[in-house]
Amino acid sequence: MDIKGRHRQIPLIWTILLCLGVATDVALGATEQGAIQKYSQEAEQALARKDLAGAAAALEKLAGLTPDVAEAHANLGMVYYSQGRMMEATKAFQRALELNPKISNVGLMLGICYAEIGRHREAVPILEPAFQKPPDHTIGRLIGLELQRAYIGLKQYDKASIVADELLSQYPITTWRSRNTATF
Repeated sequence: MDIKGRHRQIPLIWTILLCLGVATDVALGATEQGAIQKYSQEAEQALARKDLAGAAAALEKLAGLTPDVAEAHANLGMVYYSQGRMMEATKAFQRALELNPKISNVGLMLGICYAEIGRHREAVPILEPAFQKPPDHTIGRLIGLELQRAYIGLKQYDKASIVADELLSQYPITTWRSRNTATF
């Protein structure tokens, strides 16, 4: 399965909170506020239809109108990630963290993107602690796989092997097979 196909199958991991009210703190004209609301609604509707290209287009416009709103960049990063556009997702997540270092789960998503694009030294310090205490079971497996990828990229095969053992222990293959294997 190609990378893009794999990422399209991953559901959006966290609920995407759209920036419907971002203009309340900013002194924008009614035209800009209307455009912000329009693109927020377009993105929300596109996501409901599972139209990632439409959501990305609307969120790109929204991020352009609200360049200082971390959530707009975080949401755009999630859509790019779901499309398999890792370089663009990385940039969007970096911008979101520049604007708000405490924004929930964006650092983790940045670590996952770093592993995907080969920035393994940057990925490991983010993914190691996240693998020990993942936000949920589904993302825990993904974190482990990306941490293993990063260790292999760094030629730290002993650590990659430890992660593989932990993955097999925490996420047994038999569980996966029983849910994904047809019986004849």
